[in-house]
Amino acid sequence: MTPTTYGYRIMDVGDKAKGTNGWFESINFNFERLDGHDHDGVNSALLSFASFSPFTGTILAAGWTVSGSGYKQTVTVPAGVTEINNYNVKFIFTAPSGVVGEIAYLDYKRISATTFDVYCNDNTAAFTVLYR
Repeated sequence: MTPTTYGYRIMDVGDKAKGTNGWFESINFNFERLDGHDHDGVNSALLSFASFSPFTGTILAAGWTVSGSGYKQTVTVPAGVTEINNYNVKFIFTAPSGVVGEIAYLDYKRISATTFDVYCNDNTAAFTVLYR
């Protein structure tokens, strides 16, 4: 048997089939190890942050309602986001034209696992929302 960098077992020519050092036991060991790996850099290769595609959503300018001295919208997260608290939320301007592509540091308040209120002082602003 030849162990790999992350502890899997590669069978070599001439390895016995039976027993604790046999290739059949090593196949079972590898399957169990694959089933439990989590890409933490110890039991398998570490995944970089860039490996994950963010979920996205939109906030339209037409949806703002007056709230105190500013505006508010209730946003429902995209399917796949099951708990907003488990994500980093980023707002990127898509309107007005002078700030398109810039990041907006908006306040938001969790309503439920999949909805939140977002606050803004400009009712002409629209955003793409990234959930990572």
